[in-house]
Amino acid sequence: MIGTTQRKKKTMQYLNDSQGHALTGTNGFDEPITYTVCRFQADRSLALMTVYRDEMGNMGADPVSVNLMAYGYIPMRGHTYINEEYLQLVKPLIDAEQARICSHIHYGSYNASAVDMEILIDNIEEIADQNSKEE
Repeated sequence: MIGTTQRKKKTMQYLNDSQGHALTGTNGFDEPITYTVCRFQADRSLALMTVYRDEMGNMGADPVSVNLMAYGYIPMRGHTYINEEYLQLVKPLIDAEQARICSHIHYGSYNASAVDMEILIDNIEEIADQNSKEE
C-alpha cells in the first residue's frame, strides 16, 4: 500500500502498512519519520529512505540502505541491505510485519556488517521505480 506526498512538483510514494496507515517511526533525534523507497543509480537495487520534515517545514530524505555492489553483493528483488547501525530506524517496518531480516553480511576491510532485509510490501519494486523517475 502507498500514500503520496509532493516533492518539488514530483509525487513521492511513501510506505503504508496493510491497513493503509503510514508506516512511521522516529529518528535519532526523536523526530517523526516515515519511509519510502527509490533506486540506487549504480545497480538499480532498492534503496530504503527515511522521510522527515526539518525545522523549517521542508521535506528531506536520508538513505537507510547501503549499496554493496562494490563488494560483490547485489540484493534480490524486494530486498535491500541495511547497515546494522540503522536497525532501530527500520524496527517499525519489522514490527508491522512489512519487512523481515533474512541474513547478516560482513564486508570490506574493516569487516563492517549489514543485514539483508526483505520488504514485504506488495509492488515495492514499482514504488521504487515511480519514486526514481526523472522529471
